[in-house]
Amino acid sequence: MVGEPASLGTLFELGNCTLDILRLLIDRPPGQTITPAAAKATTGYEKPLDVREAVSATKQTLETVLTYAVTQMAMWLSKPEFDAKSGGIGSADMDTDEPLPEQKALESLSGKERRGQRRATVSMADRLRRGMTGEMATDLQTLLEKAKPVMEKGQKLVRGDDVEIMDILSYFLKEHILAS
Repeated sequence: MVGEPASLGTLFELGNCTLDILRLLIDRPPGQTITPAAAKATTGYEKPLDVREAVSATKQTLETVLTYAVTQMAMWLSKPEFDAKSGGIGSADMDTDEPLPEQKALESLSGKERRGQRRATVSMADRLRRGMTGEMATDLQTLLEKAKPVMEKGQKLVRGDDVEIMDILSYFLKEHILAS
C-alpha cells in the first residue's frame, strides 16, 4: 500500500527486477535510443532517452534499493525486542515501574510454568533473529553478489568514477549481520 514501509521481501523483489532491467540495458549499444524523440518542432529541446542514461538511472536505483535493504535489516536486528538476553520480545518496555500485562500474567504462574513461558518468549526472539541473520541475510548477500558484475559492467558503459558500493554493502552485511 502506498505510504506504508516496504518489507525486506518487497525490497528483494524490487532489487531483483531492477537487476534484470539493468542486464537487459547493458546488452544494448550505449548510444541506442530507448524512447523516440518527441516532435522537435513542438518543444525544440527534447532529446530521446538513450541506453547510457537509462543504465545510469537504473544503476542508481539498484544501489539505493540494496543500500536501503541492508540498512533496514541492520536496523531491524538492532531493535531491543531482539535482545534475547534481556527477556525477549517487548523487553524494551520493561524499564517502567508499572508491570506490563504480560509480566502480571507471568507472575501469577507457578515457577515451572513461568520458566516455560519465558523460554517461549526468548525462543520466539531467537527464531526471528535466526531468520533475519540466516535465510534473509543470505538472500540479500546473494543479490549483492549477482549485482556486482552487472554493476561493474554498467559502470564501464556510463564511464563514471563512482564508488563501488556493492563491496561496501557486502562487507557490512558479512561483518555486522551474518557474523552476529
